Amino acid sequence: MSKTLTRNVAINGRFLTQSMSGVQRVASEIAIRLANRIKGLRILCPPGPIKLASVAENLPVEIVGSCTGHLWEQFSLPRALSRLGHPILLNITGLSPIFYSRKALWIHDASLFDHPEWFGWTYRLYYNTFLPLATRRAAAVLTVSDFSRERLVAHFPWIDPIVIHSGVQIPPPTVKAGPPEILFALGSLDARKNQEVLPRILAHLDRKVKLRITGAAPGHLKSKIDLLDSRLEYTGYVRDEQLEQYFQEASIFIAPSLYEGFDLPPLEAMARGIPVIASDIPVHREILGNAAVLVDSRQPEEFARAIRDLLDNPSKMKSLSLQGRKRAREFSWDYTVDRILDMLDGWNFEPGEKAELP
Repeated sequence: MSKTLTRNVAINGRFLTQSMSGVQRVASEIAIRLANRIKGLRILCPPGPIKLASVAENLPVEIVGSCTGHLWEQFSLPRALSRLGHPILLNITGLSPIFYSRKALWIHDASLFDHPEWFGWTYRLYYNTFLPLATRRAAAVLTVSDFSRERLVAHFPWIDPIVIHSGVQIPPPTVKAGPPEILFALGSLDARKNQEVLPRILAHLDRKVKLRITGAAPGHLKSKIDLLDSRLEYTGYVRDEQLEQYFQEASIFIAPSLYEGFDLPPLEAMARGIPVIASDIPVHREILGNAAVLVDSRQPEEFARAIRDLLDNPSKMKSLSLQGRKRAREFSWDYTVDRILDMLDGWNFEPGEKAELP
């Protein structure tokens, strides 16, 4: 039987006003499940458009305050929390109200501090100023992988982050109905996602395949990539229903990131039985383990060699598919939420309290 909880808890719902990307998806999955398992949970949101309306309709959303963005988070949200009896505040997507200490703060990775060149100066200035303050005022700091924990402690030695992995749902295995062979990649335009290596893979593949890239704008890549090929398909961002269709049509999933805190898409592909070829980076070794083929992230010819090897060996494809589904079963959203409930049930979230999980 799933554990439930009655406690004064709120979630910082600012993520509902943002476009869907990795951390927003994690926040959505966690919030929906917590809403079913914490009696009286509140999702506190700023006024204005709700971009993730399909998520919000399943949540107990309360609009509070009068401003938006960072101002809402730092001023309107703390006032609302005071009025609501100082609940425990869960901040799943990043920053939190600095002067509110009865909170848990998720930091998904340390990419800003490991690779500041990937970010604009205003973003760097804001987070370099306020994130250290937020960590000092948080009753608990959480992250999503051992790799992220190690890198965060390197930059913020005063914190002791708790690792709670993200999860996946395990649908029925994808049944691929023969040719054409479709390579599928999913990711944003962030430099760390290494999307620009993807079209170059085709230059090393002398066969009839399609490379489908979702979540990237053609204009951005066309300006930087010499190779444009009829085998290349850019879809831009798509709704969840279309995304699921793309997963079902994929022969192989490609995950070329240079840096990740967790990287949910390749694990989602593995959950569907899709063989994964991923960059050989620390978090892929941690999360994907031996259930994916790992190659040098900057070498398109290595990706191409791994693709040929799988497509030419159906038995190897099948074996990797089975290994991937087995690995994905080790990561479930229900277990993620169980760990969060253990945290909420065991602590008062007061300054100086040692945050630990059994």
